[in-house]
Amino acid sequence: MTMAHRTRARRKDQLVATARAMLDMDTRWAAVFGDLGLSDLNYSDLFSHIWLSADTPLSKSQLIGFMPGVSPRTTVKYVQSLIENGLLIETVSDHDRRIRYVTLSPLVEEKLKQFLGYTFERFAEAILERPDTSGMRANRSSPRRAA
Repeated sequence: MTMAHRTRARRKDQLVATARAMLDMDTRWAAVFGDLGLSDLNYSDLFSHIWLSADTPLSKSQLIGFMPGVSPRTTVKYVQSLIENGLLIETVSDHDRRIRYVTLSPLVEEKLKQFLGYTFERFAEAILERPDTSGMRANRSSPRRAA
């Protein structure tokens, strides 16, 4: 096999490992948040944006762009439902009582950190090209499709 063929084969292996990590990440999201009825990946976008902005108070209106897969109107409904169910915490601004800030509840933040830790490990594994050839993820009970 020539050097060019090895390089192309290696690149394909990297892309396959990345695609598997992405699919595994999606499955993991549903496993971590499914018990809350939040297996839809749009919640991943919302929660991740809020978590990344933890040092900056976010108003409800700022959250609209955090769910690009749904309409602004649907985002508002989702956010309000999350607040009503205690999964997002709403507080009133000290400076303007009309402004309400939104943060993650401790439960959501803990689950998100668990998910992010898992995701980091999966992508690190994909980058290091240690693909799982057995069809099963090490130390995990959920089966994965073999290539």
